[in-house]
Amino acid sequence: MVEEVFKNLVDQFSDPFTCLRELVQNAMDAGTENVEVRTRYLSDPGGVCLEIRDFGEGMSRDIIDGKLTRLFSSDKENDLTKIGKFGIGFVSVFSLRPELVTVDTGREGEYWRIAFDGGTDFQLFKLHAPLEGTSVKLFKLLPYEELQEFERRCHETVSRWCRHSHVQISFNDQSINRPLEVDSCCQVSVQEGLGTFNVGLTTDSPSRFGLYNTGLTLTEGEQEKLTGITFKILSNHLEHTLTRDAVIVDENYHKVMNRLNEIIHGPLFDKTCEQLLGGAELREKTAAVAAPYLVEISEKLTSAQKKRPMLKGLFDHLVSWADLAQTAKEENHFFVTEQESDLARRAAREGIPVFGFSRTSQTAALLSSVFEVPVVSLERNLAVSRPVPRPPGLKKIESHIRWLLREARILVRAVVPVEYPDSVAMNPSQPCTFALGPDRLVRRFRRGFWATKYLLPQQLLLDIDHPLIRKALSRAETPGGARLAAYVICKAALLNDGLDPAVESRLLKTLLERS
Repeated sequence: MVEEVFKNLVDQFSDPFTCLRELVQNAMDAGTENVEVRTRYLSDPGGVCLEIRDFGEGMSRDIIDGKLTRLFSSDKENDLTKIGKFGIGFVSVFSLRPELVTVDTGREGEYWRIAFDGGTDFQLFKLHAPLEGTSVKLFKLLPYEELQEFERRCHETVSRWCRHSHVQISFNDQSINRPLEVDSCCQVSVQEGLGTFNVGLTTDSPSRFGLYNTGLTLTEGEQEKLTGITFKILSNHLEHTLTRDAVIVDENYHKVMNRLNEIIHGPLFDKTCEQLLGGAELREKTAAVAAPYLVEISEKLTSAQKKRPMLKGLFDHLVSWADLAQTAKEENHFFVTEQESDLARRAAREGIPVFGFSRTSQTAALLSSVFEVPVVSLERNLAVSRPVPRPPGLKKIESHIRWLLREARILVRAVVPVEYPDSVAMNPSQPCTFALGPDRLVRRFRRGFWATKYLLPQQLLLDIDHPLIRKALSRAETPGGARLAAYVICKAALLNDGLDPAVESRLLKTLLERS
């Protein structure tokens, strides 16, 4: 019966080298400050000696008789500082099918060697030389040509399961300890009673995660539930299942996961904003990974978080999430420029954020992704109009233009010729713009602007440098050309909003009736 139970315990370890994880875990539970794992080849009889050495409290005769040599026996059940609670860790050493296993240990002035023959049979010997801690040695027959692969597997196993340990662990005198960090340019580390939480941003989907107890790996893998997040959690409140292949989902597990969510929606957001406010290089690195995360948490931001500055405008104006959301809603664009022009200052004074990064930058891509509006050139889309002298042709057709627009349900107080001195390569498809008046900040891209933004009668601004306007005004001075010129200008103005066929029919009818 004992042999059958022993065999089942040994066979549960699908990877026999995971015995190293179990032995390192036992060493840590014994209170050691460092663990040494070594391999040594024995030419006679031709095999390897694998040793796991710790400098912890060691074992007394009572512990040897009552714990080590009895299956399923452990005194760690209610101690959160010790991860091995099932009493089967030592049994795992036999999964490597060794010919001999020895355990040298001692406590209270007595020192012992327990020798296992590769199974449940063992002998106990008293040692006369003092020994600090415990040394477990495994002897296994192995051809020399297989030694390198054996050592590789040992190193790989110890590194995978023990690299974040809080004690020093070495393999053949080389440290395998690594900091508990996530692969992210934007991350936070929160240390508290519940554990250590390292949480960062990533664009990977699925993303990497890891759960650890006393630095030993409980589980690592990929997850998709927390979009844009990679994390590692070190907590004594997390435990593995009996078979070591999963984490126990209990009340403590849910406490840890709830705290993780609080960190994602709190400190990590603060860190993201802090880095986006940093220098250009840091801002770009952060922007490159922040979009999935910010999209995911956008609906859960508090009012205080929405008011937190997260970007700098062109003139070092601090721009919050709320500012960005309002700009996206009202302007349907974000604006960037390469120079601190009067136009940029005018936009900033009117509460429109203007940024100094490129349209092709990672930060521009972030804004477009999160707020779903394009990032465009300031000079190509905003302009301050400046009135110019009225051409003779406009005097002949202004009344026609206002009459026709009235048929389109648009009240126009005046038709004003203007130029846009700060504009660059304006869109030639928009020769006319409705505005409250000249010397105003004009959104050259906006459609339906007069029906949605302002309710008061407006002015129709004609871009005097636009080829269509110049041609129409020239035609207006020819015999019989006034009506056609007025119609062309009205249609051009209405095309900014899409011209309904019924509206066009009314324009033509009115034009014919006045001819």
